[in-house]
Amino acid sequence: MITPNITCKNMQLKANIAQANKKFESYQKTLISDLASKIKTSLYHLLSTKIEKINGRKLRSKEGQAPRMESGNLRSSIDVKIYSSGKSLALQAGIFNSKAPYGKMLEYGTSRIKPRPFLRPVLRQYKQVLQHNLPSTEDLFL
Repeated sequence: MITPNITCKNMQLKANIAQANKKFESYQKTLISDLASKIKTSLYHLLSTKIEKINGRKLRSKEGQAPRMESGNLRSSIDVKIYSSGKSLALQAGIFNSKAPYGKMLEYGTSRIKPRPFLRPVLRQYKQVLQHNLPSTEDLFL
């Protein structure tokens, strides 16, 4: 977290600065918590397009599109975590259980499957939103 480093000798002013710093830190925590929730919701909605069947064939996503939902395992495996250490905060979004080990293959592609990114575009979008509101948070995302 970012806390302005201001020193002064006036005790009343010093107390006001300390109170303002606490309010600012609280604002940052609330903003980051809301951001984590919005990222998770965006990913949930992005991964909600179901696979269609046409003439008995499954119509899956195309290269560059987010994967379509077949079982829902990928969507339910995604989580956004907030880590805090002292005055530092970090966000980590990804697949945190083994129900969908194929998530990384879909995100980055393989020698046989073209990439179907879903995580990076959403994180890129929200990183820009966060940097607009808190310009000194460029390293927030792990």
